[in-house]
Amino acid sequence: MAFMESEVVPSSVASILRLANEVEASNPRVAYVCRFYAFEKACKIDPSSSRPGVRQFKTALLRRLEHDQDETLRADMQKGSDACEMESFYQHYNKTYIQPLLEAADKADRAQLKKAYQTDAIFLEVLKSLKVWKWLMR
Repeated sequence: MAFMESEVVPSSVASILRLANEVEASNPRVAYVCRFYAFEKACKIDPSSSRPGVRQFKTALLRRLEHDQDETLRADMQKGSDACEMESFYQHYNKTYIQPLLEAADKADRAQLKKAYQTDAIFLEVLKSLKVWKWLMR
């Protein structure tokens, strides 16, 4: 996404979009959910799109979401809700990446551990937003 490197994109949104790009190959639906959350967050940060380039960024991201929505929904129909899918992926990430790094903490590259924790925090942030939304829809 060309706008992702732009100064228009706040770092809190850019980190979510980077994560979406990283996980897209292994789980397109999780990538979609992360992008959707990034879009919501961008809308909260600048609801009127008053800063230069914000409207173009949001439009480009919305087009990407529209393009990916049907494709990821079709592929994901059997897996259940987005919250369940996100939670499953989050647990998988923890088990596969965080735990092994913690177990080898003395030997682990500190930068790698820091990145893993940052990624973990983003997954958790997106997961929490889905659970709040699910709770509100009851």
